[in-house]
This record gives sequence, C-alpha cells and structure tokens, in this order.
Amino acid sequence: MPSASPLEATAVVAAAKVRSKILRASHDRYPWLFISPESKEDVRPVVEALLANKDILQRISEDTGVVFATNPFHNIVDYYPIIWTQRSGKVEPPFPGKVLVIVGLEYVDQNNGLPKLHKRALFPGDYVSILGDNEIHLSDGGGGTSLFIILEKS
Repeated sequence: MPSASPLEATAVVAAAKVRSKILRASHDRYPWLFISPESKEDVRPVVEALLANKDILQRISEDTGVVFATNPFHNIVDYYPIIWTQRSGKVEPPFPGKVLVIVGLEYVDQNNGLPKLHKRALFPGDYVSILGDNEIHLSDGGGGTSLFIILEKS
C-alpha cells in the first residue's frame, strides 16, 4: 500500500481536530458553513503542505490564472476549516475576484456536502480550485469536513 502524501497525512489529522471543535453554523455571511476560528491553527499544516507542492501550485495556476508570489503564502486572503451543512440551493458568487481552493480533510462528496463541481469527490488531501466569481450549487448532503483556502489571483 502506498504511503500517504504529506498533504493527505496532514489533512487526516486536521479533520479529527476540526470536527471536535465545530458545533454550529457560525459564518456570518455564509450560513451554509460550520466553521471554527479556533481550528485555524489545526489546518495550517495542510495549507503549508499544499503550498509546498509545486505541481499543485502549477495546476491551480493553469486552472484559474492565479499567479503565485515567490512566497505563495502571500496569495492567501484567508483560510478556514468547514463542515458542510445540509442546505441545497445556489450560492451567488461567494468570493468575487478571488479563487477558492477546497481541500478534502476527509472523504467528501455530494452525499456529505461537497457542492456540485467537476470533481465529484475529494479524498483527504485532494483539492479542487474554482473561481470565486462563479455560483456554487450546493448538494443537500452535509457533515463532510473540508478546508477553504481563498486566494488572490495575483
């Protein structure tokens, strides 16, 4: 069995820590998210592992047009762990002018909250990048744990 990548390994550890701290819907602008500001440090190793992987940065650049700074951490607007709620529907462009990278901290698909995207599922450490100018179509599943990383395009 192949060993886990650094990104996958840190995602699994972060998921357990985050799940123990998120109790209710707590985002003022996006009530379809459960977030925990106290969990930000729990997911920082996941953010660092993603930013350390040059292949991932290249793919995000190709998919979204992000131009990463010499220190890619400078592109980050914010990041936070979330647990998807069971709310379906359409979300107007959530992060205009930005790029959203969703990282699976545990297995997520439409049954446990992943929006309807071109990637139908994310395993721990998998990611999908989308333009924040696009609508997000939520599934009616909930309970999955993910990480949002919001990036400046340049």
